[in-house]
Amino acid sequence: MGTKRERATVGGTAWDLYVGKIVNKDQAGRVVSSWNVYSYVRVANTTSANTDITAMADALVQRRLLANNAYLTSVEAGTEVFRGRGKLSSSSYTVKVG
Repeated sequence: MGTKRERATVGGTAWDLYVGKIVNKDQAGRVVSSWNVYSYVRVANTTSANTDITAMADALVQRRLLANNAYLTSVEAGTEVFRGRGKLSSSSYTVKVG
């Protein structure tokens, strides 16, 4: 989602960082809501992952993309197939807050 900004190493893993914006409009074309989207796309394939979302958010703050008092409102995990085919099989998905 968005435009590739850079390759970033967070938590010892290389990621391509994409920055974008979601804009919702009404039928007249007026913007009714919008929000920024920051997508970390893992560079290397893996069969397992344990990711520190706090470190990812801290990296956004360090890059001045995110205010240090911002709230995390949602977390998504999945696959974004850019070329060829992709498959994601997951037996567990957990988000720990706090």
